[in-house]
Amino acid sequence: MDIDKRKELILEAIIRDYVETAEPVGSRSIVRKHRLKVSPATVRNEMSDLEEMGLLEQPHTSAGRIPSERGFRYYVDCLMVKEELNQLEKELLYRMIADKISDVNEVIQRVSSTLSRFTRYASFIVAAPITLDEIKSVQLMEIEPGKALLIAVTASGIILHQWIDIPGSITGIDLDNISTLFTETFQETRPDYLTRTFLASLRDELWEQRQLVEVVLDSLNELLRKSEEERVILSGALNIL
Repeated sequence: MDIDKRKELILEAIIRDYVETAEPVGSRSIVRKHRLKVSPATVRNEMSDLEEMGLLEQPHTSAGRIPSERGFRYYVDCLMVKEELNQLEKELLYRMIADKISDVNEVIQRVSSTLSRFTRYASFIVAAPITLDEIKSVQLMEIEPGKALLIAVTASGIILHQWIDIPGSITGIDLDNISTLFTETFQETRPDYLTRTFLASLRDELWEQRQLVEVVLDSLNELLRKSEEERVILSGALNIL
């Protein structure tokens, strides 16, 4: 994208003012506040060009401009000054990285909290949901009679787990066989195959455990649904008061 220095200065001024006020920014206020050595008319022309480039938006005809999503992206990639972390901030990061965390929500929570502390702003993170095709292994472990722990591991190392009820007749060998079946299926087969067609094609030796296989499949879908619901994390809300 070809943007000259003056347009960059105006875009940066608009973004900074908009972040501070949450109000559309006009050309006169830019010239006055940032002491640009151009007239408001010149700034308006540049703002019009930036709007045509998709970096600014005009909420309504009489208003000034606000940054677009593309404008914010350009600011972060090209204009924002990258500052060196101080010693305290580095120690906080090292401490966060040093702890071994397997729960994805705790990882997101720590990142959000740390970001809020560094910036002194509210911070929220929306993570992409985990889908069936990201699961790479499934393990069933009997913990007590009638109860097993279902563990699913994604390609990125995220661990999901849930308790499930199992029939008393199910043995440890049965659980191992079902774990192997699901793991091989996730590694070799499209996720949309994990339907009733999948259940109908079970190997003969697992046909008697088809009810448990259905429970495992339903539990996996429930785990994915929960992970999607819980992956919006907010920190530092008091910073906006």
